[in-house]
Amino acid sequence: MGAINNAFNQAAGAVAGSAVAIKHTKEVELSKMQSADNAALVARNQAKEADAEKYAAKAKMEGPGGINEQIDEAVEKSEKAAHRAGVARAINEVYPSPMNKGKAEKRTKEFKATQKALTFLRNSIKEENDVIKRAIEQRAHARKLTAIAYREKKRYKSRWGGIE
Repeated sequence: MGAINNAFNQAAGAVAGSAVAIKHTKEVELSKMQSADNAALVARNQAKEADAEKYAAKAKMEGPGGINEQIDEAVEKSEKAAHRAGVARAINEVYPSPMNKGKAEKRTKEFKATQKALTFLRNSIKEENDVIKRAIEQRAHARKLTAIAYREKKRYKSRWGGIE
């Protein structure tokens, strides 16, 4: 009788151990699904913020008085300044005088200033394009994490019959 009782106790222990293991597996998978869902939610929120920055950057570049317009104006000024500086230097070469030399130097400084402003505006465009690029990358990352979360939910539902 003792052997039967012992075998019954071992079987009951094995069943209880299996139940604990199954419960643990279910809890681990639920936790994994919830973590994936939370990560996707955070990523979507970050993507929304990045999108807002992207639209602000586009407005800053393309809006009235935006960087693109300022670059067009700066290019025109730079071309005029380059022409004036070249003419002033040519006049100074043909008719050298302190006054002509001063004009040539002044026009050259004006040209360099317009070039510096143009460089600044071009760098601003690069910065705004970087903001737009980061927003696009953030959106792609959010889509990826959302897909992972969806797969985890689907896997959990198919295995455990629903979400508690």
